[in-house]
Amino acid sequence: MNNCLIVLHPREIPECVKSIAYLPIDKLYMKAFSEPELVEPINDFIKNTNYDNYLILSDDVIVSRKALFLVEQLLENHEAATGYCLMSQDTTYANVTRGPLRQSVATWPVLEDYDFYDIEEIRKFQNPEFCSWFGGWCLTGFQRGLWLENPFRVMSATGCQSDYATCILYNKPIMCHRDAYVEHLRLHVDGPCKRNWLVGKQKPEMIHEVKTNLYNCADMEKGVAYPTSVKLLPFV
Repeated sequence: MNNCLIVLHPREIPECVKSIAYLPIDKLYMKAFSEPELVEPINDFIKNTNYDNYLILSDDVIVSRKALFLVEQLLENHEAATGYCLMSQDTTYANVTRGPLRQSVATWPVLEDYDFYDIEEIRKFQNPEFCSWFGGWCLTGFQRGLWLENPFRVMSATGCQSDYATCILYNKPIMCHRDAYVEHLRLHVDGPCKRNWLVGKQKPEMIHEVKTNLYNCADMEKGVAYPTSVKLLPFV
């Protein structure tokens, strides 16, 4: 399968950037975009390219090759799949849900609209594969056809919460794997991580990186970057 990882990149956190760079997958970095600015260029990129699946990842995580591998495996047999992480470091809630999302307030989601799993509950699953109705941009992937039918979007009232806005309209189970865990560096559940914030400080860039050969695991231990060819895409 030929997949692409779309990285939402409003920050420049070295340990996160390094872990993402080592993933053996083509990438589109959406660097220094505000959330509403992402909508049109992401949807245009999906329309104008032909990957089998497009996965989305927030850039405030430390992600392993194992987590990516497990999600890509799920996408071989399912139309939607996701990894997961803690909502933040001060909660035990994971960003996956037991049932469909709700919309108790018309303009934006509130906590009661999600039925989040607790991280300890997930760790005890005997069957490693389970369903969520929410993917919090933690290696959240859909087949290309689904992206065309159900494009990336934000809540119109807030210009953000794109994960909720996209998933509630999809409104079907999303496969997840118990071991596709990602480390989230967000400290507090009541506010985003704004460490090394780029938005408003530099011009937005779309950077398309295409892998040029298979990555050698031994090279990763030596700190060798994943070999890619890089193309800066036009954005107005």
